[in-house]
Parts: sequence; C-alpha cells; structure tokens
Amino acid sequence: MVLEAKIFDVVLPSKVFFFETDKTIFVTEEDINQLLRMAFLNVSCIQLFMMYLQKHCEEKIEGSSSIAFLCPTIISQIGNDKELNNEVMKYVENSLYQMKNAGIVLVPFCQEMHWTLIILCPLVQEAYFCDPLSKKRDVTFKYLLQGAFRGFKARGGYTLKSGMSLKWSNLECPQQPGSTECGYYVMRYMLDIVRHYNQNITDYNKWFGSKKAYTVEEVDEVRDLWDTYLMTNHF
Repeated sequence: MVLEAKIFDVVLPSKVFFFETDKTIFVTEEDINQLLRMAFLNVSCIQLFMMYLQKHCEEKIEGSSSIAFLCPTIISQIGNDKELNNEVMKYVENSLYQMKNAGIVLVPFCQEMHWTLIILCPLVQEAYFCDPLSKKRDVTFKYLLQGAFRGFKARGGYTLKSGMSLKWSNLECPQQPGSTECGYYVMRYMLDIVRHYNQNITDYNKWFGSKKAYTVEEVDEVRDLWDTYLMTNHF
C-alpha cells in the first residue's frame, strides 16, 4: 500500500453516534501499520469500521435504523471517575431516547487495553456481552448502562419498576488465540451480527454459538473491508 498522506481526517456524523454536533477523528499511518501487523487496535480503527458498518446497513438492510451504534470513545470512559460515569450515563440515555426503534445497539468497549462488545436490545430489555478473551472483569459498565436504560424508560413515560431492568447474558463467541486480536474480533462480531440481521436472524444465540477462534480468512476479511472503506471514502 502506498500512502500519500500520514493523517486522514474522518468525520463521525452526529446522526450515527448521537452527538450534539459532528466530530472529527484522525486515522494515522501508524494506525494502518498496526492493522497490517495485527497489533492492538486503538479506538480510531474501531470507529472507522463502525462507519463502514453504518454505510453497509444503509445500503443493504431494509429498515437500517433497527441497528444503531454508540461511540466507543465515550463508553470506554467508564471507570472510577464519578463525573465521567455520569456523563456516559447521560450520553447513553439521550442516545437510546433518539433511537427508539433500534432493535440492537452495538457498543464496543475498551477496558484495560482489551476490547469487548456490548449488545443492547432495548425493545426486549436484554443486553449481551461478548468477550474475545473470557475472564472475570469489572462489571461497573453493567450498572451504569442499567441506570441509563432506566432513565430512558422514565423519559418515555414508563413507570419504573423491577420489570424495567435489562436482563444481561454472556454470549458464547469465538475466542482470540493470542493477546492482541481483541479489536479484530470485536469488529468481526459486529460484522457477523449485521449480516445475520440482513438475513433476518434475530435469535442472538445463533449469532456465534461457538468459542472456536476465527480463521485467518475471517479476520483478514475484516482488515480488507476496513482498508477498502478508508481508501474509498477518505483517501
């Protein structure tokens, strides 16, 4: 690949990530080199792939508004800072209120240099957690997203009660073989989910159903789609 620029400006539309205004991120030559080397991916790489998925949904999926995305930069601020946590809750609550018809909401989440995927299903009050390297983790994000969901339901005129809670489940999903593949696996999870939705497969337990690692070809497909989207839309 021959690069003519070291930095690519990528606009994140407010309508996709539910910002107040559009935001700009930067994809650098180093980001691209990391992708080529299968190194750990930073958030800009994940966001760029989410932009590809959004475009794919608009072109391929009838009623594409049933799939929505939350910004991983904002979500990944969840931690020990109470003020930041409150900002994340407010962002999620406002976003859910704007995407009232969304069947699934894809939420990549980075914690301690490891990417996982949260799948919110607000219409059926369910949430799923996909971890490419399953182990016991801090579950602060569950309580915060639960609070945001209850706030969203209250704004819709629902009476808050125990039945308004999200039901959380861990999905059995492909497991990474090494230490740096988590970002690629999360991108592949999202790609598989979008494709299943395109085929009207809404049984979440059928999205993966195995812990077997992705093949080299399945991971390479994600990298190729990422590269093609960048070169086609931002080069």
